[in-house]
Amino acid sequence: VDFVAVEVHGPGVGSLLNRIEAEGLANLRVIRHDALDVLEHMVGDGSLAAIHLFFPDPWPKKRHHKRRLVQPAFAALAARKLAPGGVIHAATDWPDYADWMAQVFSQQGLLEKADRGLTPKPVTKFEARGKRLGHPIRELFFRRGNEPLVDARAINWEITGDGEWHDIYVPIDNAEWRGTINGLRFDPINP
Repeated sequence: VDFVAVEVHGPGVGSLLNRIEAEGLANLRVIRHDALDVLEHMVGDGSLAAIHLFFPDPWPKKRHHKRRLVQPAFAALAARKLAPGGVIHAATDWPDYADWMAQVFSQQGLLEKADRGLTPKPVTKFEARGKRLGHPIRELFFRRGNEPLVDARAINWEITGDGEWHDIYVPIDNAEWRGTINGLRFDPINP
């Protein structure tokens, strides 16, 4: 499995690059750009095995809810990018945001509730912080269509925005996500 991390926050990219070097990882690439643009313009429709949204910013104040990543337009985009049987796996420590995500994803006609994702969720620093504060951790799973889960062999996009990590699994044999952003060309990474 190869990884492509997408991050708009410069210090987050720098921190990630330092960790990549310290761990000696050779199977990871980083794109400093808006994750929604990458998803919209570089990922082919019906090409993702899974999208992982682990602890996205909950924007708890009602007047800020419009800033939440999970909105009807995002749910439609995510559903369009998932392959039949592909899974959205989300996690949050904010009960209100969990309810919000469940409602938004449930209203997307291509998605249905699922029992599990493709891979276990890693413990993030946001999850550890939430547990320390006594917040309940809630995971949500939604699948596109009734088809069985797709093959977990994948290229993994770790998308961060405001410090959150989100994974998008792209089947290795799918080359449709090739593209150019800000003059940089990206091609599938050979396993």
